[in-house]
Amino acid sequence: MTRTESPEPAPEASFVVISLFGGALLERCLRSIRCQAGLSGTEVILVPGHNGATAAGPRERVLPPASLVDLPARVTQALLLCRGRFVVLTEDHLDLPVDWARRLIDGHAEGRAAVGGAVAPPRHTSTAEWAFYFTDFFRYVPPCPTGPSPTLTVCNVCYRRHDLEAIREVLSPGFLECAANEALAARLGPLWVEGDCSVRTVARGPFPSMMRERYQLGRHFASLRLRFWNPWRRWLYAVGSPLLVPLILFRMARRSSADPKLFARFARALPPLVLLTLAWSWGEMLGYVTAASPRAIRLAAPRCAADPSRLES
Repeated sequence: MTRTESPEPAPEASFVVISLFGGALLERCLRSIRCQAGLSGTEVILVPGHNGATAAGPRERVLPPASLVDLPARVTQALLLCRGRFVVLTEDHLDLPVDWARRLIDGHAEGRAAVGGAVAPPRHTSTAEWAFYFTDFFRYVPPCPTGPSPTLTVCNVCYRRHDLEAIREVLSPGFLECAANEALAARLGPLWVEGDCSVRTVARGPFPSMMRERYQLGRHFASLRLRFWNPWRRWLYAVGSPLLVPLILFRMARRSSADPKLFARFARALPPLVLLTLAWSWGEMLGYVTAASPRAIRLAAPRCAADPSRLES
């Protein structure tokens, strides 16, 4: 008789890491994932952007490199390759606490579609750098209340794998977090934020590159949304795009008003916030009108890229 080997048990958690910058940031991110506490089995799938994934070790699976424009399709590929009961999605610029994944997984109570956390700002930033952080993460800046949320950030979120498999038709055009989260919430219940489960990002710049990134990402975001919309909705949003500036600034002000220190920082950063929001709004409008992504996306560089010794730990 021949002996058959039992199949390897599925890991508890699959980590999908979107590598936007590589280098020392990616190395730190992967080290943090390898040190995550309280998990019964893990796997890591790396989705490299234009900088590749040279820091990957033997335990990480690496997808073929893709441009940032093509990254959503690669993220979908990675999500559907996962074997873990839970899928944790992050990006390489984040500093991850040792209990980060465990807390996200434990937040998956019955009736919650997905669980996310907060994103803290860099410890030392200029006004422009803080404004750039705030445009992306104002909904998730600490102190972030725990409870139901209409949105979750793409870089600090956890899904049940079988829930993602149930929305393959939404994932197939390319992963767009708002479309995926809306589909999951419609099927399963509210999205949930664990306010104390916080990761930290890094400072980036200079300001002209921040403006360029917001424009290009706004246009890319709009072109992705169109894959899920009827034509009438496309033109409605195109016409209404100029209203994004006051609407987004109002949401930022409302979010800041709960904390006097946060509101004071928001007020000081208002000039660069207006310019960055204008750049996003212009890009989003062109995305709706042209139905096309920018030819390329160039991200604002992390401050620590030129000097890894400045990398915050």
